[in-house]
Amino acid sequence: MPYIDIDETIMSEWNQLAELIKNEYQAEKREYKELICIYLKAILIKYRRNHSSCTPGGTINKSDRKTVLIQQFNELVNLKFKQWKFPKQYAEELHITSNYLNIIVKKSLGWSAGYIIRERIVLEAKRLLQSTDLTVAEIGIELGFTDKSNFNKYFKGYVNITPENYRKQSFHQKS
Repeated sequence: MPYIDIDETIMSEWNQLAELIKNEYQAEKREYKELICIYLKAILIKYRRNHSSCTPGGTINKSDRKTVLIQQFNELVNLKFKQWKFPKQYAEELHITSNYLNIIVKKSLGWSAGYIIRERIVLEAKRLLQSTDLTVAEIGIELGFTDKSNFNKYFKGYVNITPENYRKQSFHQKS
């Protein structure tokens, strides 16, 4: 959950406005709803003045939107890499095109969105191979592959070694 860091003076002003809203609501005097709306607008204006990622019009800067999208993409990759293997799936969830996702990811992180996804899958595969007794087939299923053959091809395509041999190698390096 995102939060904003505000100083005591601003918080005191917001609390005063909240108290005014509460009093108006409880008193139900003539035109109290209009006054509550004005107080709420004052809170929003004060927020926009003190929130650096907002432009004077109150919209998020384009560069900040890209940063938010990159953060959301990274969070999604960590949550969904077992189910989603392609940038298009992440782009759809972010309501952008896969081309735009690739552009902003490459510009920000230096790699394509597909590369980031593959790296996360391979990282998890390596972790499971090194730290569990799961079979290669079970690891493949855990990572969303339909069978051992698909997982073997995928892993070998990025690590240049089969999962079984990777496990043996990492076991020998530990001992």
